[in-house]
Amino acid sequence: MFVKIGAPKSADFSDPIGVLTDCHRRIEDFLGILETLTVADNPEPLNPERRKALEQSLNYFRNSAPKHSADEEESLFPRLKESGGMKTVLAKLEKQHKQIHALQASIEQLGMLWSARGILGPLDWSKLKADVEELSSTYSEHIQIEEHDVFPKVAAVLTAAALASVGKEMSSRRRD
Repeated sequence: MFVKIGAPKSADFSDPIGVLTDCHRRIEDFLGILETLTVADNPEPLNPERRKALEQSLNYFRNSAPKHSADEEESLFPRLKESGGMKTVLAKLEKQHKQIHALQASIEQLGMLWSARGILGPLDWSKLKADVEELSSTYSEHIQIEEHDVFPKVAAVLTAAALASVGKEMSSRRRD
């Protein structure tokens, strides 16, 4: 059930699109954990293994996922907009980021409550399940758009220097 934090990555910041793609795989892994934890129709108590998995997932979405969004919104998307293309697609992705952040905040709150209490009441459980399902669905579409529509066009639209700048900004975000 666990995702190994610090697992080797296949890309480094000299390949920012590779790093973003690696991030997508980690997002999918941690979403998979949340989906597994919330698959039951009725609230289930947390045992130590499930609590650890929940806390690792919440930690990822609290600390790493926002950096990924910032990589896109502050580094990649502005450069793509300057190139004059994909404005409609980028606007949709930015709107999805807002939706993702709201869902992550709700999941964080409910997940911390679940971790603290060991079990959730039926209403909180239903809300958590619905939020996890919606987050998974939104991320699925979001990742599909980026990996099939946006990322393949980056090399044709951005210069090597612009991509190097994106990579440096992404790296800097991880040092902060």
